[in-house]
Amino acid sequence: MSIFSKVLEATEAKLDSMIEKSKSAPADEGMERKGIIDLSYPEDEQYGYKERPGMVGAQILKSMGRKDSVIRSIISTRLAQVKPFTKPQQDKYTEGWIVEPVEPADLSEEDKMKLADPTLDDETYKALKYEMDQKLSKMKMKQDKEMKEVAEFVQHSGMSSEETDTTHKRWDLDKMVASIVEDRLTYNYIAIELIPTKDGSKLHHYYPMSAGTIKYVSARAAAQYQKLLQQETLRRDAMKKRFDASKPLKYVQVVRGRIVAAFTEDELIFEPATPTVDPEDNGYAPGELEYLINIVTAHLYAEAHNRNFFTQGIGTKGILHIKGNNLSRAQLEAFKRQWFNQVVNTRNAFRPPIIGMADDVKWVPLAQTNREMEFEAWMNYLIKICCAIYQIDPAEINFDISKVQTSTLQEGNNEEKLKNSRDKGLRPLLDMIESIINNHIVRYWNPDYAKKYKFKFVGFKAESRSQEIDRLQKEVMVYKTLNEARIEMGKAPLEKGDVVLNATYTQYLSQLQQQEQAAQGQMGPEGDPNAQGDGQGSETDQGMSSDMQDLSSALDEAVGEAADQADKDSKQAAQDEKDKAKVDATKKSQASVIEYYLKKE
Repeated sequence: MSIFSKVLEATEAKLDSMIEKSKSAPADEGMERKGIIDLSYPEDEQYGYKERPGMVGAQILKSMGRKDSVIRSIISTRLAQVKPFTKPQQDKYTEGWIVEPVEPADLSEEDKMKLADPTLDDETYKALKYEMDQKLSKMKMKQDKEMKEVAEFVQHSGMSSEETDTTHKRWDLDKMVASIVEDRLTYNYIAIELIPTKDGSKLHHYYPMSAGTIKYVSARAAAQYQKLLQQETLRRDAMKKRFDASKPLKYVQVVRGRIVAAFTEDELIFEPATPTVDPEDNGYAPGELEYLINIVTAHLYAEAHNRNFFTQGIGTKGILHIKGNNLSRAQLEAFKRQWFNQVVNTRNAFRPPIIGMADDVKWVPLAQTNREMEFEAWMNYLIKICCAIYQIDPAEINFDISKVQTSTLQEGNNEEKLKNSRDKGLRPLLDMIESIINNHIVRYWNPDYAKKYKFKFVGFKAESRSQEIDRLQKEVMVYKTLNEARIEMGKAPLEKGDVVLNATYTQYLSQLQQQEQAAQGQMGPEGDPNAQGDGQGSETDQGMSSDMQDLSSALDEAVGEAADQADKDSKQAAQDEKDKAKVDATKKSQASVIEYYLKKE
């Protein structure tokens, strides 16, 4: 019987068992899926775990990630980009992470309706308002306390902050993220072991594991492991549902071909970055390195070809073959002296040698031409393909190949390209880590907190203080009021700052004020159209003038900080320009001296 027939027979048997289970299942339970997403190969039962059919092994992927210079550069760059996000955010201008509530603390609709009751007198309203304020304050204090607990748990991987920060005890978030990012970019998987409390009621702490050593267990082997681990199973009988022994083993850790540990779904997180439902993949999702096998191989060959030139290549440029029937040994030695005196060293560069005494002189080149040795276009192609698969700009890994390519399209500047590159490659990577922490780790530790709070990476588009001031200056000229800008900056609002600082709008207000003043002057003090104004202006006119003065003062205060910052920036730019001019003058002077002595020689 062929392997295909065996697979078909096993698949039919599986479908029959699924149909029987669906018939006997209670009506309120969901039915199992009919489609299949993996295949059971005969060798899976032999080894006890599923292998990647038609794919390279974890050792080869690890070797590719460590030995190829381009892949290593990509992984190292992503590790460096991720690191600033592994610390708690200090302020809104920096990258980091925060824990925020899904819904901020607020009064219930019933409490709000009580406060909005129009029948309440002043005394009753004040007492009720005080009571509600106290209630809201307690809710916020409780929320802050719980968010701090979540942050502490995530920051130290579940361990106490008093525990030593070592790889054998406590894994802080920065080391934890660095480890799983390395595995994600190498194996396309993230593996985290979940350690429960002694009674199994909840998650206690967690550690990263090498994703390259984790395999899906085969069905028959899972049942055998369950019997072999009977003692462990008995210990698990006291655990609660999430760590129940009745749950089958799903993963095994394989080191040097030997199974060393087995895990259920609740004991290990094993998540791919790009899931697959192709049955031929046997449950394993292929990653970037598996798509780049041919490209990485070609790059290694190209580097080895150039590297071998220094170990196996010929150093000389060629052979000078001299023909002559009457050429004596003394004449040959004299020619050698003349040749070296006229050609060798830099002073004789490009000077044509004049020789005689031979019937025929022939130059036999040994080195290849520059065009034959030129691998730049080929190497650039390989680099671009690697970067495209990993969603990273070559400039991010210090391969600026934009100078060697031309385009008829209008492209953005380099800063915009790098920003887009980080949005395509860095953000999905952090989103995956964020999802694992929220949907797995925090949920296993405290399901209630997982519903109320979420871990979040922030600062992707963090701007500096000067950039924020420049942006606010433009916004208050168009649609944002001065007070809105001040509140965003953390400043107290001004009494009369609810105005847009637009010159046209300010001029319009001034015209309205003049028209009102003119109308007041014609009407007279008591509204008599025949009476003339007293020339001193009404209280309304004085109020309008006061408003315009406050508006002008507010404008001066709003741009004051920006002006100071601009002055500092201009001084720094002037100093940088002065330093650059000194360096250029020094280089020019040195070049003049060198040129003088060369001419003198």
